[in-house]
Amino acid sequence: MFGILLWSILMARNGNKLASGILFAVLLNFKHIYMYLAPAYFVYLLRAFCLTPSGQIEIKNFLALANAVIGVFIASLGPFAVMGQIPQLLSRLFPFTRGLNHAYWAANFWSLVTAIDRILLRYIQLTGSNVAVDAAGVASSSRGLVGDTVFAVLPQVKPIHTFLITIVLQCAILVKLWINPSTKSFLTALTLCGWTSFLFGWHVHEKAVLLILVPLSLLAAERHAYFRTYIIASVAGIFGLFPLIFTPAESIVKVAYSGIWLAAVYSLLSRRVYE
Repeated sequence: MFGILLWSILMARNGNKLASGILFAVLLNFKHIYMYLAPAYFVYLLRAFCLTPSGQIEIKNFLALANAVIGVFIASLGPFAVMGQIPQLLSRLFPFTRGLNHAYWAANFWSLVTAIDRILLRYIQLTGSNVAVDAAGVASSSRGLVGDTVFAVLPQVKPIHTFLITIVLQCAILVKLWINPSTKSFLTALTLCGWTSFLFGWHVHEKAVLLILVPLSLLAAERHAYFRTYIIASVAGIFGLFPLIFTPAESIVKVAYSGIWLAAVYSLLSRRVYE
């Protein structure tokens, strides 16, 4: 599926923005986690394809893109609608009852907040401080099971809170993309939209870090700041995925493979950056 994402980005870079939008719509229907990147696509295609530089709407382009995207969604979701399964589908795609954190915590802002809540709970238990503790939160958060995350000490976080924080932070990125809808700005917006969604989204999976690393890799050779950010993010992101490959037989393979990959990428990119 990342191949489709890269294909879509390539189409945008080559000036075929209609094909880029269609490919992303197909990708979104394959895996809804790519919604993290949807705001960047929406703003970029609206500004660069559906509007003229002066801000006038391009009716032909707008209708072509709208009809193509709607057609993709009808082809994908139509059978579910006919069978009356849309509510069931939505409940599976957006499982808000599964809790703020994934069973295996993603390395984001909410994992830090949850860890602080655990530390505060432990401190209160040891010192006997007169602080209100939510009984449901005592056994929550760190048991490694899928379920709602309940804080014992800190205020509870709801899906609407994570949504608003993510959208507000993405707006700062999208405003710049609207002003300068270049390919480089689009790639930067894709990376940062994925990053804000990973850091502040609801029930984020650890593998969502790849939504940051893939578009960021296309910027890594641009200049030293991008290169340094990519190397640090790659090391942290790949290390964060190690627990998913947990058997002893796989440990040597994953460490060796990651080491070889990092050495090769660092060598090739650093040579390009410092030319």
